[in-house]
Amino acid sequence: MRHIILLCILFFQLIIVFGQNSKLDSLQKELNSSENNEKKARIYFKLGSEYSNFDLKKSLRYLNEGLKIAIEIDDKNILNNYYNTLGILYFQIGAYELALKHLYSSLRISQANKEKTNIRVIKTNISAIYQQTNELRKALQFTKELIAEVEQDTIQLDKKILLPSLYNNIASIYDDMQQHDKAFEFYFKSQKAAENSKNN
Repeated sequence: MRHIILLCILFFQLIIVFGQNSKLDSLQKELNSSENNEKKARIYFKLGSEYSNFDLKKSLRYLNEGLKIAIEIDDKNILNNYYNTLGILYFQIGAYELALKHLYSSLRISQANKEKTNIRVIKTNISAIYQQTNELRKALQFTKELIAEVEQDTIQLDKKILLPSLYNNIASIYDDMQQHDKAFEFYFKSQKAAENSKNN
């Protein structure tokens, strides 16, 4: 029975790998035959996103190639996707300076387009990088701004989803700053906000 289970797992893994390779091959052929720069930029992004699941080196290569085209055609939506995705990937590999550079570029575009959700996600990631690099005052500033924005939000669902996590984030920053009373205050607020979101 154990051998049958293992064989089934291997079988499904092979199917996933085959499907992934098939998709990558199809995208590569589409890229090679395309002469339209906007289409190329979108295909490079798809390839980079696919490779990010298992080969970060190739992912970054495709995304950086596509970013050059996106800058050339100056499509803000495509650019925003590139900057944000590259920022996250650079964050994952510990290239914090490059991560911040790309995330700030994404933030500027999102702010110009008034994309509230994107802005909040990007600010959260920037704050996380500053906390990781021990630039705690900057991390605190971004998280305080986010909390103030969400607390004033008229959309109750956003408050329920975001506030428990944001209170927890700021508590963690205060802990790193050795301000344990403030940390406890926000850990408690996080717990209460999480309970309220379940009850309402």
